[in-house]
Amino acid sequence: MRPSADIYDLASLTELSEEAIGKVLQDRYNGDRIYTLVGDILVFLNPFKPVNVYTEKEFSCLSRPDWSGPVAVGNEVGSRAHIYTVGTAAFNLVGKDSTILISGESGSGKTESTKLLLQQFVKMASSSQLNRTRVAECLLAANPIMEAFGNARTVMNHNSSRFAKFVSLGLQGNALVSSEIRTYMLEKSRLLSATEDEGNFHIFYYMCLSSNSFFKDVRPLGPLSLISNAETLGRRYTDLEAKATEVLDAFDKLGFTAQQKEGVFQILSGLLLLADVEFRSEEQNHTVCTSLDPKSETTFKLACKRLGLKGKDSRRRLLKTLTTSKLKVNDEDIYSLFHEDKTRLVLNGCIRAIYTKLFDWIIQRVNDSLASTGRPDPGTRVRQIGVLDIFGFESLAINSFEQLCINLANEQLQLFFTHHVIQLEQAEYQSEGLSWVEIPFEDNQVTLNLFLERPLGVLSLLNEESSLASGTDESLYNKLMKHLVDKPKLQISAKNPAVFTVNHYAGAVTYTIPGMVDKNRDKAPENTIEVLASSKLKLLTEIISSHHGGKAKAGNGKQQASAGLQLAVQFRSSLDFLLAKLRESQPFFVRCIKPNRDNAANSFDQEYVRRQIHYCGIAEAVRVRQAGFPVRCTYGELHLLCPVLSFLYGSGRLESDAARVRAVCRQAKLPAEEVAMGKTKVFMRVNASRLLAKQERRYCGRVVTCQKVTRGWLQRRRYLKLKAAEVERRKRAALALPITPTAPPPPEELRKSTVSVGEEGEEGAQVTRSETVLWFKTTQKDQIMQTRGYETWFHGIITRNEANQLLGSKNTGSFLVRVSNSQLGFVLSFKSRNGVRHYLIEQLERGRFNVLGEKQVHSSLGKIIDFHKANGFRNCDVRLTTPVGQPDKEPDYEELLCNAPAL
Repeated sequence: MRPSADIYDLASLTELSEEAIGKVLQDRYNGDRIYTLVGDILVFLNPFKPVNVYTEKEFSCLSRPDWSGPVAVGNEVGSRAHIYTVGTAAFNLVGKDSTILISGESGSGKTESTKLLLQQFVKMASSSQLNRTRVAECLLAANPIMEAFGNARTVMNHNSSRFAKFVSLGLQGNALVSSEIRTYMLEKSRLLSATEDEGNFHIFYYMCLSSNSFFKDVRPLGPLSLISNAETLGRRYTDLEAKATEVLDAFDKLGFTAQQKEGVFQILSGLLLLADVEFRSEEQNHTVCTSLDPKSETTFKLACKRLGLKGKDSRRRLLKTLTTSKLKVNDEDIYSLFHEDKTRLVLNGCIRAIYTKLFDWIIQRVNDSLASTGRPDPGTRVRQIGVLDIFGFESLAINSFEQLCINLANEQLQLFFTHHVIQLEQAEYQSEGLSWVEIPFEDNQVTLNLFLERPLGVLSLLNEESSLASGTDESLYNKLMKHLVDKPKLQISAKNPAVFTVNHYAGAVTYTIPGMVDKNRDKAPENTIEVLASSKLKLLTEIISSHHGGKAKAGNGKQQASAGLQLAVQFRSSLDFLLAKLRESQPFFVRCIKPNRDNAANSFDQEYVRRQIHYCGIAEAVRVRQAGFPVRCTYGELHLLCPVLSFLYGSGRLESDAARVRAVCRQAKLPAEEVAMGKTKVFMRVNASRLLAKQERRYCGRVVTCQKVTRGWLQRRRYLKLKAAEVERRKRAALALPITPTAPPPPEELRKSTVSVGEEGEEGAQVTRSETVLWFKTTQKDQIMQTRGYETWFHGIITRNEANQLLGSKNTGSFLVRVSNSQLGFVLSFKSRNGVRHYLIEQLERGRFNVLGEKQVHSSLGKIIDFHKANGFRNCDVRLTTPVGQPDKEPDYEELLCNAPAL
């Protein structure tokens, strides 16, 4: 019996229970085999330790930009369970956009998988372009910045993404020509809710704990409430210094100016200080007045300075917006006083708003860099590859509005996975007339209806309450009780008006109602933002104006709480965009699984993993993939994907595409049970598609070999004819004889294809010495001669052996240029590591020169020397260094010095 650790594709299992699947995954995990396939779906187990599966050898084996076939599993690359397999399939998909959907719990490895894919795409594109493009460099540089400003340490994950991102790459052929990053739902509440185990965003710890000299002048001193856990969490950042330096370098690579980079950290410093400002309320004349606590005056003053609010007047205006509200009634400003608690809420709202605007501005600046460096060809279609890294399902001790949105997004993506992998699979088999037994699966549409139905879904009721200035959490609870109490999947009780529970696909989650309405409003304190917009810090005014289209406007005092959209509306719109992208493209699925709750290496919690297998739908996917045919294409598409086999076996008198495909499958000896013919498509199992692709490649190789040999023979024959004609032409030109019409010199493309090395031959003299002298004096002397005489490296008509004697004892790279004694032209002789080499220099039209076998064309011999001092040769990695001059005796070019005779 085959060991379970060797089962790389779960579709080959005979027992399809969740326990059997878990046992295979555990055995593979214990052997550091962290990737497993379910047909064309990849399952990843986070090892929580370095695993040697991302080497250059693995990349070279699994990342093949030259491969094309029906689908990824159609070649030997697809038989390997690896993240590179998925990347290769998406990169090489022909004629359609692709999207890779990476999903799983927080801490299951989604962010790292995304980074690996992006690095793979950049390397595959660079290998096709021979060099890395500016787009690729910017894309890789963007990741450290996004992680620093959008990721944080949580109980479940040391590097948890607190936002979702969709990275889109544009390809023309295999060249990376564009890229764009979209971000969604930054968890801004984390700014003010850090605990001992739940950290703030990484960037604050980098700035305050790194010893990098850049942060010396911008970091605030003393204990700071936003990172009150710095002492505890700081010790857990084992690579803090390297990460901080990486972020600073990334800003430079992306083209941020020094002023912008300093402005970013000035703003962060100001927010850290603002969060530590304290207020106090006092009763004066039967009115509660809130003012700055005297202990915080220095902190407030420094915070204002960092934010560019200089002078007492600016500080006074900011303080006034924090402690009072302004309404305009009948063209008159009416002020109302805040209590200390309300002032704190306004200040916190200001901190969240500024950080969010800064994050959005950075992402926009990154996209601007990506857009400015891309150079797509307007006449060629740009094929898109999308990578979606979205927050995992969350069930915390306290779940609020953020967890509700996160889990709703995961519900929607789970439905897409189920619909694509199971429902559409079954429907297609039935529509194509294949015999099929339906497989039952869990449908979470009921849960989605609970959230998304209009007008009485959870989101609709929340948006309705948030749009009213008088809306409260209590009123939201009452509406939920009135309209949704009898709905399936929802549990809400009059005994506890502070919570409600939803039975998600991944389990029941209890949500806390208090705070939901305000979080959904996401209303920034506009009076405060208006004051900050007058800052002397250029970056702060820029990020505020980019959101407000100019100066912030004060509230108008009407019943509507905000003219903008609630967060839930924005989030649903973003979710609809993502789903539209997924439906328009070919999806690839990576299901990440967390082996234990403790983020520990070499630990596998069977029950914890079994639960993830259940709600990820892996068991159902295994059953569908095992019973089904994951590789499918229309009959016409198979001819395009396997043109050689179709030509050999599917041509002739066969009239229909279906008949030709049957002939191809029969002649290729594909197992009958692994191929099914539908009405319009051919369906294959993984093994059959691999056999077909293997035969296509074998026959393609034979065809290419025949073409190569034939073309080489034809080009060599043509080259010899052209060479003989050129020699004759040069002889006649040297002797000033009438030149008979002859064939043109070989084009550059022909030289490239027929000459692999440029060494001077040993054919013997084709011209006499007197003919060579006459040729040089009449055609070359004026161009070669300099005002100060011949160059040091120039030699007259000397033989190959004489050049060997001059260079034999010299260092590698020593060189000279001589007039050839065997044909009309020059020879570049230089010392290589293995001896002396002699390269013929051709003279082209309009007085240009070219070293035979090299691509570059030069305007003079001196330009050739300069170029090869900086660059090696195609077939010899040696650069020219020291010129070898004349021996002590009479110069060997003496006979070339006298004036040319008149013709």
